Amino acid sequence: MGRLTTQLSSSDTITVIDNRTSKTIEIPITENSIPATAFKQLSIPGVSSKGREEDEESKGLRVFDPGYMNTAVIKSTITFIDGEAGILRYRGYPIEQLAEHSTFLESSYLLLYGNLPSPSQKILFEKEVQAHSYVHSDLEGFMKSFRYDAHPMAILVSAFSALGSFHSEANPSLQGQKLFTTGTPDSLRNMDKQIYRLIGKAPTLAAMAYRIRQGRPFNRPPVGLGYTESFLYQLDFLNEREYRPSPVLAKALDVLFLLHADHEVNCSTASILQVGSSGVDPYSGVAAACAALYGPLHGGANEAVIRMLLDIGSPENVPEFIEKVKSKQKVLSGFGHRVYRTSDPRSFVIRKIAEEVFEATGRDQLLEVAMALHDAALKDDYFKSRKLYPNVDFWSGLIYRAMGFPFDFFPVLFAVPRVVGWLAHWRQMMLAQGGLKIWRPRQIYVGPTLRDYVRLEDRAEESGQKHVNQASATFGLRLIESYQKDKPDQPRQVSVIPLLIFDLTIVLTHYRMSPSVTSISNNTTATPSSSLSKYTSTSPASSSSSKSSSSSLNSMTTVTTTSFDGFLDGNISDVGILLKTLSFSSQKHSFQRRKDPAQSPYINHPIGVANFIAETGETDIVVLQAAILHDVVEDTECTIDEIELHFGPEVAKVVDECSDDTTLSACARKLAQVETAGHKSKRAQQVKLGDKLHNCLSIQSAIPVGWDVERSQRYFIWSKQVVDLCASSNPKLAARLYTLFSEGTFVHRGKTYACVPRKMSDISGTKWKSYYPPVDY
Repeated sequence: MGRLTTQLSSSDTITVIDNRTSKTIEIPITENSIPATAFKQLSIPGVSSKGREEDEESKGLRVFDPGYMNTAVIKSTITFIDGEAGILRYRGYPIEQLAEHSTFLESSYLLLYGNLPSPSQKILFEKEVQAHSYVHSDLEGFMKSFRYDAHPMAILVSAFSALGSFHSEANPSLQGQKLFTTGTPDSLRNMDKQIYRLIGKAPTLAAMAYRIRQGRPFNRPPVGLGYTESFLYQLDFLNEREYRPSPVLAKALDVLFLLHADHEVNCSTASILQVGSSGVDPYSGVAAACAALYGPLHGGANEAVIRMLLDIGSPENVPEFIEKVKSKQKVLSGFGHRVYRTSDPRSFVIRKIAEEVFEATGRDQLLEVAMALHDAALKDDYFKSRKLYPNVDFWSGLIYRAMGFPFDFFPVLFAVPRVVGWLAHWRQMMLAQGGLKIWRPRQIYVGPTLRDYVRLEDRAEESGQKHVNQASATFGLRLIESYQKDKPDQPRQVSVIPLLIFDLTIVLTHYRMSPSVTSISNNTTATPSSSLSKYTSTSPASSSSSKSSSSSLNSMTTVTTTSFDGFLDGNISDVGILLKTLSFSSQKHSFQRRKDPAQSPYINHPIGVANFIAETGETDIVVLQAAILHDVVEDTECTIDEIELHFGPEVAKVVDECSDDTTLSACARKLAQVETAGHKSKRAQQVKLGDKLHNCLSIQSAIPVGWDVERSQRYFIWSKQVVDLCASSNPKLAARLYTLFSEGTFVHRGKTYACVPRKMSDISGTKWKSYYPPVDY
């Protein structure tokens, strides 16, 4: 369909009078805009009226618009937004209709090519995207080089940039600057191929970034699944047989992707257009846009909403929070928008999706807080007068949280669908009439006027400039001191490797000091039994042993050296076996993190379990090995056969007993642990006790990110059911756990709660289901 054109009449102009010179110019108005270059006609010949040649008054008037508040930089046929009326349309189609009837890939075709696809076009487009979803093995190797704690968006930015190096045929710097701008059939086919690649590989790269943080191997895109189904599969598949993502969640994510596919010339879209105007390849352009989205003011809003709702805590606290917002003590996240002066039309669709998702995942208590805040803010004249209405971020974060995504992955879930919008605008720019023009914004120079160079020896010291480096260093030290004073409980960041060696030394020390094992020489330094307190909290049962732990880090070198000297006096083969076991386990868990707020290395957990067992005087080397290995089959790609190959059938049998069946749902696994705990071997039961003790103490110290009080208490209650059936295998461990269950407390948001509420402390194993809804722990 052709563009609508109109004849310019005398009323379609604006007359501007320059009062400095009395000059009058007439500027044409087209599509409710005027060309900024027209103002160059308004100039003052000669020197500036203020005597500053830097003002460049003789070169014409410039338009100053910081932040592009009212400046249009392109003409586009892609997305229309009316912020006053709350309208969003893709190529003329209302977003509400597309969300109800279309799919993400169908709407992607619409954004890219201008019309909804025919049935054959839709099939071909989806096949092309699927065919280009795989990545080169060398790129997989590149992805594996990232640190375990790298932010997923940092990984994604780097991945998009690196992807371009695999496709030299798409680089105008190598193939000619008019590679994508001629509009010939060959040029269009080449352009489309890069678009298929980037849309197809975006979820694959995003899933790889997610798996890096989880410490799990990459999954290849499956055949026969839809776009979002394939994405969820790559995120979550471990080793389940016939695994398929939830259709409810896949559909919800598809709609969310559709809603986030484009939003006119926002910060990230402007970024790809800015760098794209130089003729750069689309991979570098998408990387630049992704980097812009990485910024918290653009891509981090839905995370801010979740943190705000967690801070509010419950619907009863909403009125108090509202008042604090009005008094500028708190910030209201998820309301207001740079464009919309009424409710974001996407927010209505997302609220409906949220209800459907929560029906499938279980109702998050934050939804009640969100609804209470939503209703209160919409009724309050303070917010209505400022036109602060819910935006897309208010509800999307709740859905992502319900689906189990960590906070730092939220921007990635924004970036994957927005790749389509970025590419639609890039394609439009490449094919624009008049050719490609590099973007070159102007500035208003307000710096010094002409100055003459002064030799170094003739320059005087300026006040405040002397010893700037020393002052900066002193300021940095003061910041650190202030931080440590404000957060006395925050541990210093110490390299994990010596800590792992130190903690293995603790396990071995307890093992060696057992009566049935060769004694250690008299010069061996005793190791505090609570030296794992930097990873876990101390329960009442273990408080007496924690008094000497404060100096354990300071004496780490001495303890490690003398302890190993002691081991050398005994049977070195056992030391070698445990070192080999630790090495194997740490390699398998190398990139995994715990769920605690500090995201501590996962290997701390199996070491802590082995340490607790060793503290009780257990000398069975198989038990200690199984404790160190107890999660490698369940949580990594390792198999029982591999355990048996390296450590023998006895260890493999115990590890197998301790591993949950990953083909079951999370709730079913918890049920199975209770039902089978009493039938396991004594060795496996001891490992289970150590596992429960370490996890419970960790939760008591700091509940995992995203957990609330009820969820934490349910974990303690469930753990008690398992402990009841394993207690006889190691009475000392059981005693510590029962003390924790009966007397233990934990603190959340300044309030103290019992680990196991009194009214639930005596529930039997047959009734535990009613206290444990199907939530993934």
